[in-house]
Amino acid sequence: MTSLKIKPFETSDAQVCRSLRSKAFEELFSKEIGQDAARSGIETYAPEDIVLLAENNPFFVAVAQSEIVGYIGSKIHDENTVEILFLYVDLNFLRKGIGSGLLHHFEEYVIKNLPNIKTIIVDTVIPRYNQKFYEKMGYVKIGESFYNYPSGKVRAVRLEKKIVYV
Repeated sequence: MTSLKIKPFETSDAQVCRSLRSKAFEELFSKEIGQDAARSGIETYAPEDIVLLAENNPFFVAVAQSEIVGYIGSKIHDENTVEILFLYVDLNFLRKGIGSGLLHHFEEYVIKNLPNIKTIIVDTVIPRYNQKFYEKMGYVKIGESFYNYPSGKVRAVRLEKKIVYV
């Protein structure tokens, strides 16, 4: 892998980020959650929704060879909790350290810039695919939740990581 640069999200990145998310749902996640739920998942966030979330929450993109190859986005719930809403990597760049690089960058940002945050949470509707990744990165399963897609409820696994400030 050539050099990877992680930079703050810009409005012009929204369409590419949505495309990365859509491809993941279409090509990987539909096998686990079904095509209707995958389609609903794709339609949940339009590019303008991503832009609105990124205005007040930590969002970053990974760039390799002048192309966006992944992104991470979050939502601050309260002064103590931030949730990872998006962590997607271009399918051609899976297992090359991009997801873990984005997650490390995000966690470092939280520690440096959001000192009151004590917990990072993440829900994944595709635990077979994502749960092991998050556990490898220090996240612990704390229960289940559901996403209410138009096609119905989709079960999710909730994981969390406590922030340790040194």
